[in-house]
Amino acid sequence: MGRLRSATGRTASGFERGYKGNSIRNMRAVLRKALSQAEREGLIVQNVAALSLPPRIRQSEGRTLTIDQAHTLLDAVAEHRLGLVVLLSLVFGLRRGEALGLMWDAFDPEAKTLRITHAVKRLKNRDANAETRTKIVISEVRLRSHAGHWR
Repeated sequence: MGRLRSATGRTASGFERGYKGNSIRNMRAVLRKALSQAEREGLIVQNVAALSLPPRIRQSEGRTLTIDQAHTLLDAVAEHRLGLVVLLSLVFGLRRGEALGLMWDAFDPEAKTLRITHAVKRLKNRDANAETRTKIVISEVRLRSHAGHWR
């Protein structure tokens, strides 16, 4: 069995190699887990990956629509069966899975609330309903009586 050797010289960080932040987090987690197992089995004295600080991952700014682009989109989907889903996604910033997981029983017109409690996920080429990690309650949803005209 080979031995672990100390690193000589500086290696390029994940960012310099072009990896995304989530990939770097996953690689670090796998390394820490593998070294923890090696430490438990007595193959190494200490898990040095557990001592290191996680890399600072810069958040990239999300893409957003301009007001004109949002109006154009809403006009284009006004008559589509998923037009309301697009509207709710734009207004409340729903993720795709949350928007597709909306259910009619989550809407309470008397209390004017919409509960977003489920999201649709793709699991091994199959769709599955799953509860969202965070429960989101939108306290007030006001829908105009003219559903075809959203401006």
